[in-house]
Amino acid sequence: MVDYQRSYVQSDQRSSEVRRVAAQLQELKRLPATSPLRVLGYFAVLESLLTHAPNPTDPYDSITRQIKKKLAVLDNRWSIKIDYGPFGGVPAEKIWTKMYAYRSRIAHGGVPDFVGDLKLSVSDDRVLKPIKETAKSVIRQALVEPQLLFDLREC
Repeated sequence: MVDYQRSYVQSDQRSSEVRRVAAQLQELKRLPATSPLRVLGYFAVLESLLTHAPNPTDPYDSITRQIKKKLAVLDNRWSIKIDYGPFGGVPAEKIWTKMYAYRSRIAHGGVPDFVGDLKLSVSDDRVLKPIKETAKSVIRQALVEPQLLFDLREC
C-alpha cells in the first residue's frame, strides 16, 4: 500500500510539473510572434521536459544531442509526426542541429545568419513553427505518459 501511495504522490507531482510547463507555453503567446524570446521560450519548454544537465566530462551528453535523440523516440510514438516537410527532405537530426545553432545564436546575443551555417533554416518563421508544434506535442505526450517523459529526461 505504501508503494502505491508513493507512486500516486510522484505521479501527482509530475502532472503538476507538466501543468506548470504547459502554463509557461501559454504565456509565450503574450510575446510578439517575431520576438526572439518566444523562440527561446519554446526551446526552454522542450529542455525542461526532456533534458537533464549535461555531464561536462561527457562530450556526448549535450543538450542538442539529448533533444535530437529524445525527439526521435517520441516522434516514432506519435500518430501525427513532426512536420519536417518545409525543410525539403533533410534528416531530422540535421534540422535539430541547425535549429539549436539558431537558438544558440539568439541566446548569446547574436543575429541569425540564414546565409551561412543556418542556411537550412531559411527564416525565423521556419524555425518558429516546428519548435512551437514540437513543444506542444511533447506537453501532450507528458500529460498522457508522464512517466515516459521523466524516464527520457533521465537518460
